[in-house]
Amino acid sequence: MDGAWWPYSRDLVPEVLDLVNHFPSAFGRICRVIYSTPDWDRNVRRRIQADRVFVSLGSFPKDDTHLVMLRSTSPRVSRVLLLLVVPPEWDERTARHAMLVAASPSKAATGRAILEESRDLDLAGRLSHWEDDGGESKSPSGTGIGSRTNADGD
Repeated sequence: MDGAWWPYSRDLVPEVLDLVNHFPSAFGRICRVIYSTPDWDRNVRRRIQADRVFVSLGSFPKDDTHLVMLRSTSPRVSRVLLLLVVPPEWDERTARHAMLVAASPSKAATGRAILEESRDLDLAGRLSHWEDDGGESKSPSGTGIGSRTNADGD
């Protein structure tokens, strides 16, 4: 797992378009997205037009990993990134905990395990309150490092 993504809704097409159009250019263009069907409302499209590229969408029918797999066109970096999908309805504290765990280089947990742990810690009142967000603010688009996307621990 390379990081996490906290979309604003369960509507796959606009969320993927936003992610692809605002993804850091250092990773190259995203050309394919494989998603876990339980995380999203029904999708019938297999291909969408982003700002500069067509993006193929696919899923495994019974996949329940809570991950998206992004395939990049870049020959300079890993061509595949795995991101945990944090439920859009989660509060910021619980979502940020899940994102930090997913971006941790020492983690070996599955997407489902990370989400369950984060939810359980929140329900038990064991997640500390954020006192300082490090100067980051949410972008209106909902994507980008330091906002609702967290890749490679950034």
